[in-house]
Amino acid sequence: MEMLQDIANRQRSTLDVDLDDLDGFSKDPELVEHVEGNTQQYLRLLAEAADNIMPAPTDDNLPEDVFDVLLDQRRRAQEMTRAQMEVEGRGEQQDPNFALPPSLLRRYEVLVRPRSKMARRTMRDISADCIGSLCTFRGIVTQVSDVRPLLTVATYLDDQTGFEIYQEVSGKSFNPLQEAPDEVKKMNGGKSELFMQVRGSKFVKYQECKIQESPDEVPQGSTPRTLMVHLRGSLTRSLKAGGSVTLSGIFLPEPYTGQRAMLRASLLTSTYMEMLRAYIAAAKQYDPFVPEGLTDYLAAVYAEMRAEEAASDVPHSYTTARTLLSILRLSQALARLRFADAVEQSDVDEALRLLKMSKASLYDDAGVERAVDPISQIFSRIRQHAERTKRDAYSWADLLDFLGTSFKPEQIRQCLVDYASINVWQLAGADSEAPSIALAAA
Repeated sequence: MEMLQDIANRQRSTLDVDLDDLDGFSKDPELVEHVEGNTQQYLRLLAEAADNIMPAPTDDNLPEDVFDVLLDQRRRAQEMTRAQMEVEGRGEQQDPNFALPPSLLRRYEVLVRPRSKMARRTMRDISADCIGSLCTFRGIVTQVSDVRPLLTVATYLDDQTGFEIYQEVSGKSFNPLQEAPDEVKKMNGGKSELFMQVRGSKFVKYQECKIQESPDEVPQGSTPRTLMVHLRGSLTRSLKAGGSVTLSGIFLPEPYTGQRAMLRASLLTSTYMEMLRAYIAAAKQYDPFVPEGLTDYLAAVYAEMRAEEAASDVPHSYTTARTLLSILRLSQALARLRFADAVEQSDVDEALRLLKMSKASLYDDAGVERAVDPISQIFSRIRQHAERTKRDAYSWADLLDFLGTSFKPEQIRQCLVDYASINVWQLAGADSEAPSIALAAA
């Protein structure tokens, strides 16, 4: 109720529903599975339930805005229409276009946070059987559109009676109403004309993003797949091109219209992901700090980079204070992805690796083959072997069997530790002589 009270007092604009909380609270073990399987319908039910128990504002000094003025005028018009129809001996109007749509009265949106134990799918596993359900997947943001308004409720004015007519819009395109409801036609003899009122209609912020399959999930020799993601309301501007993100949303079909329908006559619909909660948006709430214990390590790393550069006959880059700042920012970004409040040494090490790989092409001298990072090579070999054999776990003996002839044991062990620190797989027996790994569930 605290969240609803904050919404009533206009202190927040989202109603966040955590499925972990619902799973622990509900006595029906199948309720959460039903929500995950038919999320769009349950979003409507959750919004209706919130409307029914929404408390009155406790802040008496809330400023009156355009929303309040329009709502007051509409309620008065509804009362006058109801009174007029009672005088004329007709019952209350039943046409849905007459009633105020619930979405027109809301100042908030409902967002669903998936369960923490919900299995993450690869983009190739998201298919027709997932339509309408909640899916979690990861990928790389390759394209982000501008934020633009999206019409959700169209309002029309009848030129004869002055009545407002409403039309709820569920997609990006719609057919405007051409004639008034039957009840209005009876009152004006069917001669009225409807005019759309842009100021009285409801628009929400809308953005489209294209997500490409993560490189480690693309089978060898295959083309990466892409998925269109729709962001609305508070989730817009939460993604940036080039970012690696984990997203949760509803997988939905989108009918082809207009010229696209003619060009793709063999297909009726395309598909897209309607986002409820973006992982990257939640990660932005964290502001990790660098603990004092890491300062000496960072200073040593910086000094080592400067020394390597000074010893090089032909330096290809220059290490400055800005380089150190870049390492710190990358480390903080990696900590955010873990929802951590503090940067760890593993974050700094991964930031250094990324920085080194970003400069790798600079070290290609004419005719000289560039050395490849052995840790990355080991990871690539494990991933390819797992895809080929469909294995999900490896013992130390298994790893030595197909990696031992090409790499040193300490390099293999370092690869296991590095990629376990960023949750690519689970590492067991890290301090033992024979560690093993279990690949993370997709």
